[in-house]
Amino acid sequence: MAKKYSKHDMVRILKSEIEPPEAVTRQIGAAFGQIGETETVRRRKSRGLRWQVAAALMGAVILGTVTVGTAASLLWNPNVVEHFEVDETQQKLLEEKKVVVPVQASATDSGVTISLEQTLATEKFMYLYFKITAPEDMKLSEDTCFENCGLRWEDGSELDASYGGVTQEKTAETADNVCYMEWFVEWIDKEDRNGRKMCAYFEGLEEASIESPVKTLADGNWEMSWTLDYEPSEETFTVNRRLEHSDITVKEITISPISFEITYDWKRQKQPVKSVDPDGNPEISMEYAPPSVQYTKCRMRDGSTMDIRQGGGSMGYISNDEKDTTYMESFDSDRVYPIEDIVAVIFEDINTKEVYEIPIR
Repeated sequence: MAKKYSKHDMVRILKSEIEPPEAVTRQIGAAFGQIGETETVRRRKSRGLRWQVAAALMGAVILGTVTVGTAASLLWNPNVVEHFEVDETQQKLLEEKKVVVPVQASATDSGVTISLEQTLATEKFMYLYFKITAPEDMKLSEDTCFENCGLRWEDGSELDASYGGVTQEKTAETADNVCYMEWFVEWIDKEDRNGRKMCAYFEGLEEASIESPVKTLADGNWEMSWTLDYEPSEETFTVNRRLEHSDITVKEITISPISFEITYDWKRQKQPVKSVDPDGNPEISMEYAPPSVQYTKCRMRDGSTMDIRQGGGSMGYISNDEKDTTYMESFDSDRVYPIEDIVAVIFEDINTKEVYEIPIR
């Protein structure tokens, strides 16, 4: 279930001067194995931690652009094509796999229209791309956000998932009254949700920044719904490979067109992690340490490599049993992975920089 934050919490996080190192940001989602729910982790190298948290809370706004991306069919938004670096062959393949399907959903209030432009859905992750169109005399900027927004089922119940915004840089001239917002959704489990009706809701279009007070742009309420329609597209590879010179065993690798999931055998050990309490004061807690390796690249059939770009997701032990050493990392990505062409996954030890290549075929 997505964690809810008040405006007081959001402002406190935005104004916090604490900047944890990269090793600490990897721990944000480690609690998922301990408390029974998934915490969203956003890792974008070009932004500081405060921006990442703000994006996850408010939904990141992307200014309207004129892009050079080419969509092979009407099912693809050109901005999404460019952002995910997906060519026409991959577009058609994902349509055949029903990762991409037609979707129509929109809502209008106070002269502002929000429309769902595209979705990508797999067993574990879903990507949503929204377009926000305001009246011509209303300027939308990088500080545009919503007082409240989120996802729920048609019956009003909350999603059993974590979700947050993802940032994207401008690529061309902007349209002043248009912006985009994208969300990645991570399901806590891989239950079949095909055919269920999902609702997205938005309240109060605002402009908020660290430097100035919150400004209301449109005091409206927007809600739209659509029916989930997708087919299984993940592939799981059993490897059971212990990495040389380490006590880490890679048990399974699961790849979907938009995500990676790695299951390790990793002995539990705790380490101190810096954080802030509800009043903004620094504190240190003891959390389980993640494996000291990262999966960084794919080896392709032609011998080339493709970078693995980790976005948001979860990490932690899959059980509360102290004797269970099964550790899982699951992250979405803002690129499409051609699963059928991947023959190996490359890992790197964070401390020693030793590289390990694990064949999956």
